[in-house]
Amino acid sequence: MRSCDHGEYSPCATVRAGVATTLATLTLLPLLIGPPSLIVAEPPANEDPGITSEPESAAEPVPPPASAQKREWMLVIAPGFDYVIGPKANPYRALGGGFRFGGHAIKWAGAKGHFLVGGGPILHYSYIADKTSDKIHIVTVNGDLLLGGGKQRWGVYWHLTAGLGYLQASDGQTNTNIRTLGARAATGVGGYAKIVDRFSLGALVDVGWAGGTWVNALITANIHFGRRGDPL
Repeated sequence: MRSCDHGEYSPCATVRAGVATTLATLTLLPLLIGPPSLIVAEPPANEDPGITSEPESAAEPVPPPASAQKREWMLVIAPGFDYVIGPKANPYRALGGGFRFGGHAIKWAGAKGHFLVGGGPILHYSYIADKTSDKIHIVTVNGDLLLGGGKQRWGVYWHLTAGLGYLQASDGQTNTNIRTLGARAATGVGGYAKIVDRFSLGALVDVGWAGGTWVNALITANIHFGRRGDPL
């Protein structure tokens, strides 16, 4: 067999050097490349892989807020006085007393329940007399309208009233009596404040016409029924 050892630059030496370089390269290659990386799928950040997500249920409708409207009824008892100024053809002056009795149905409306609207039938009686002993009795059945505001403890309102009934007038000098249809209409302002939950005191002033310019000033005592809101 022929020897391949012919010195440092012989073909055999070159082959041996190449084999050594290849082996060294193969040995270092894993270190240069590193171990193969394993790619593991990660669950989404917002989900837990151990829990199965369920579809969200539809949002339940929000119930509407409870109505602020409240209803109540008032039994009205109102004594007072009347003052009358006659027309230009007969400019008499007369003073007397009056009395109102009836009922009002009231509704507290508005976003916060502070708007007052109501009304009802009222029996209104007045007796007046002048310096010459002329006397007038008038009793009417009126319809009242109330518009105003306030809270559960108190209320102020604009008042409109009109009615028909019976009128009797007597002349003090001739003793003549006149009986006829009576009518009156008036408007004014009023108010009340509760003393206890069922009872209130107030006042009412009206100016109107009933055979002359008629002024009514009354003290009102009211008994309350129905839904009144929060207790006092």
